[in-house]
Amino acid sequence: MQVKTPIHLLLISLSYIILIVLVNPIGDFPINDDWAYARSVLSLVEDGEFHLLGWGAMTLVSQVVWGALWVKLFGFSFDVLRFSTILLGLVALTGCYYLLLSLSKETWIAITGTCVLMVNPLFIVLSNSFMTDVPFLALSVWSAFFLLRAIEQDSVPDLMLGMCFAITALLLRQIALALPLAFLFGYAARFNLTMSIKRFAVCLSPLAVSSVIYICYIKWLKINDNLPHAMTWSQDRLNSNFIGLFDSEYADLVFYVSSAGSMLLYLGLFSIPMMLALYIRCGDKIFLGINKTFFWIITGIFLSIITVTLLANNVSMPVRGNLLTTYGIGPFTLRDVYALKLPHLDAIPQGILQFITALSVLGALLLAHGLAMMLRGLFPNRSRSLRKIAVAHWNEIFLWILMAAYLTPLVLTDYFDRYLLFLLPFVFALVSMRGNIIHKKNPPLLRLTSLLLIPVFALFSVALAHDYMKWNRTRMHATNWVKTEHQLDHDSIDSGFEFNGFYGYDPRYDNDQAKWVRDDKYVIAFGKVPGYEPEKHFTVERLIPIGPREIIILRRSD
Repeated sequence: MQVKTPIHLLLISLSYIILIVLVNPIGDFPINDDWAYARSVLSLVEDGEFHLLGWGAMTLVSQVVWGALWVKLFGFSFDVLRFSTILLGLVALTGCYYLLLSLSKETWIAITGTCVLMVNPLFIVLSNSFMTDVPFLALSVWSAFFLLRAIEQDSVPDLMLGMCFAITALLLRQIALALPLAFLFGYAARFNLTMSIKRFAVCLSPLAVSSVIYICYIKWLKINDNLPHAMTWSQDRLNSNFIGLFDSEYADLVFYVSSAGSMLLYLGLFSIPMMLALYIRCGDKIFLGINKTFFWIITGIFLSIITVTLLANNVSMPVRGNLLTTYGIGPFTLRDVYALKLPHLDAIPQGILQFITALSVLGALLLAHGLAMMLRGLFPNRSRSLRKIAVAHWNEIFLWILMAAYLTPLVLTDYFDRYLLFLLPFVFALVSMRGNIIHKKNPPLLRLTSLLLIPVFALFSVALAHDYMKWNRTRMHATNWVKTEHQLDHDSIDSGFEFNGFYGYDPRYDNDQAKWVRDDKYVIAFGKVPGYEPEKHFTVERLIPIGPREIIILRRSD
């Protein structure tokens, strides 16, 4: 397939730019964990040293080098770093489009899937940060595109391109080892599980090369005393949980089932416009044209997992933390809410949360049946040999292995909701690959629902991201006011997790209430805090009446 730039892809790109403008991400302030990555960028630019803080658990090389290139060109600011990610968001959408088009052979599927990814609230907010999620997605989706094309066309240039993207992704997050692992299984399946020495070398070389690069990188970090504690801790935890998997107690098993179920709920919510679109185009052939016994088995398993998940996570969505919260898009990292758990934020009404939960369950059910049908389609009859199955469905095997390798560490340890963003293009590709099951039955109500959900998602995602940026911008103004008015530096101001980390991170000093602040004479908060008196109020102008109403400068009562 020749890579072209159709008009609808240009329209998607224009829509993405419009969404970014509406979010208004301008402001020299850190978001979430990107302060830690920005510190590493500054170290490389100013001191010529690659230095990782103890906070992160990722390889991070690609992120730091990418950020350093932008800083060298435009100077350092979080605006500059944020725009570097906005560009990669466009790269990710383009890669998603071509991946879906190459696997489904349907333009409408590529357009729909790309639009659903674009309006995802996690994608919108993470594209407006210097977090690693969107850069990793961009690298991975293009790596998968070229690796799949290398297998299909037996193309060495495509393999080289795919490996360049995969290694760059590996030097951002080590979980990118899932890409060459998926290539190994997909290549072996494509060539009938019987290969010459040359093909065997091609099959193994991407995983072998990637593994050697990763091992050498870790050894280099150790030699230079630069290996983050968080990286060793997370790896040790994964190894321990994997080894003890079969000796797990009941509580551990409930945790694993709950984790898997919560992932399905999030993916169901994120993919429901796509799943409804597939149902519309495929009619009863993809989800309902199945054996009744098989249908009820899958439904029973699904309902059991979802029940355990909801009961273990206070019944309603969102059931995991980090970005999506009951107060909008977070995290909300000022002391009064983050550390003291004071009720200073306006919550989403319970009725809306229950509606979101119902939507998540519906999407998860459609997704579970879609994936189950794809898996069942690998074995249409018992007489079919394993080799024939592998040759016919090698690209599906690639995607199954990629997703399984990515999800396994998350199920065994824990995850943030934003980690699931990576899966969306590959889930969309997998459930839309069977062109022979497309049906012309188009229920008008479902067609309308599917079409409306995309702009509805866009409106809410933009509004939530806009308000998240707004209160962070207001926090920046409040912090700057204190510094100017009282001639103070950040050692005397608790401005919240991100500001404290960027200006004062020190692994030797970690106050639970005021992280990395020595003298918390002033506190930036969403509301009043015991022992402090309000000095100045800043109103947060919200598009949606949830989350913080104001930012308050508090002075310690002496």
